[in-house]
Amino acid sequence: MPRTKSPERTNAQRHRVLAKAAELFVKNGYHATTVEAIAKSLNMTKPAIYYYIPSKHDILYQLHDWTIGLFTDRAAAILKTEDPPDVKLRKMIISHIDTAVAEMSGVSALLHEEFALTGKARAKIVRKRDIYDRMFRRVIQDGIDRGIFVECDVALASFYILGFVNYVPHWYRPNGRLSMEDISLSLADLALGGLLDNTPKTLATTVLTTLHAARGLVEA
Repeated sequence: MPRTKSPERTNAQRHRVLAKAAELFVKNGYHATTVEAIAKSLNMTKPAIYYYIPSKHDILYQLHDWTIGLFTDRAAAILKTEDPPDVKLRKMIISHIDTAVAEMSGVSALLHEEFALTGKARAKIVRKRDIYDRMFRRVIQDGIDRGIFVECDVALASFYILGFVNYVPHWYRPNGRLSMEDISLSLADLALGGLLDNTPKTLATTVLTTLHAARGLVEA
């Protein structure tokens, strides 16, 4: 009688498949990557891949679901604290950057291959992504209500923050001049500076100022 795999072993193998698939999706593109290629890179057979995940489309869905779940779970834990809104938002930004770099292939695949998802799978991911976005909007609105943040369009502020932190994996280099901690702390300070500074300015000015400063972190 064949032995059944333990849930822990099954989850570990599924994670291996997702991690390798993310790496290949980023390198070759979703459509150009076959299940055979994923299996070969893991020294597995194609049927073995299907034992853990039923299709390539489902691999992409689970990759998105896993990555967004990491972001959401960590942000939810921060929101449960008694910290003031500016401290919460700073921690959320740092957590996002740290997670994005730690799971670099998964996040890059999520950004590049979002539109390869179709049907109900795509709808589920969009809903989960919107939940994450609302977490940022919630803490920004709380900061505005308490007089900690300047009045601004909450949706645009959230898009602006998530937009530039999402692309850290595109330019981050482990052997670069700055450590990951230096980068995450600096970017959090830059993002919060636009919300905390009471000098009248448009959101567009804040965005451009932050993007130029962030570019300086890389090029200096």
